[in-house]
Amino acid sequence: SSCCAAAILRFLLFFIAFPASTAIDSQTLDGLIMFYKMRILAERTFESFVLKFGGELVSRLISNVNPSTNADYLFRLPDIVAELKCVEREAFTPDDRDKLNALALDWMRRGLIPPIFGRGRIHLRNLPPQCQLEWVDLHKGPWKRKLDKANKQIKNTKALLKVPNACGILFLLDDATHSFPPKDAINFIAGVLRSKKPDGTQIYSHLDWIVYFSVNPKMVTPDSVGLKFWIPAYRHNADEGISAFLESFKHGWIRYLGDFLKMKSFEIPGEHSSIEGNWVPGLNRLRVED
Repeated sequence: SSCCAAAILRFLLFFIAFPASTAIDSQTLDGLIMFYKMRILAERTFESFVLKFGGELVSRLISNVNPSTNADYLFRLPDIVAELKCVEREAFTPDDRDKLNALALDWMRRGLIPPIFGRGRIHLRNLPPQCQLEWVDLHKGPWKRKLDKANKQIKNTKALLKVPNACGILFLLDDATHSFPPKDAINFIAGVLRSKKPDGTQIYSHLDWIVYFSVNPKMVTPDSVGLKFWIPAYRHNADEGISAFLESFKHGWIRYLGDFLKMKSFEIPGEHSSIEGNWVPGLNRLRVED
């Protein structure tokens, strides 16, 4: 369990791997240069796959309505209204570092963490629960703005297309050059989703699932395997139809990326030994409780 993610998200973490060939010829080398050095146009690539998978662009269905107030995609079997949001903000801006330094000094003053001398490194997952909550509060602002807008867009689109019972899915694309480990980011998202209205109802009631993922590689292992991640997370009870849809969607996405890059691709679970030491191990399943 995580102190930061109370009864909000249940998720599975998978990595999409693109390994280098042991015998690198000129064609493979060109592919590796393209893969590791050049960034894919993430949003355009994802949209192309959505259309290939059978999704429809909402903007084409309601061309006479301002599309900025509506979600991006409609799937009909099962009924799904989906929005794509891209996170391009770097994990730590200079302002963030100043705020975190001040926070760390305050934790030391309050006796929550031992003194740090010189250049110390602070890991969210190793902090006491109170410090974790304060760290999450510091960083969840940008995530809140994304979730606020997505919730409103999905709500508006359900009403406009007359699909009130459609599942709302937010595809949250991490395309920042330097970002948080996936588990930390999920904690920020969960911290936002805990928010409730004064009457106790959920603020983000139209976000049933969040798929947090990357298109460009987020790390390269010592044996030259480029890794992207894919985290489907649900808020309440996982609907079997939606689970099956997203599983099929994930496998189709992996194949599509492999074909697009002309490279072999495969899936590995989050606790696989090849990612240990790069991102926190043991991420295959996290169940959060009250």
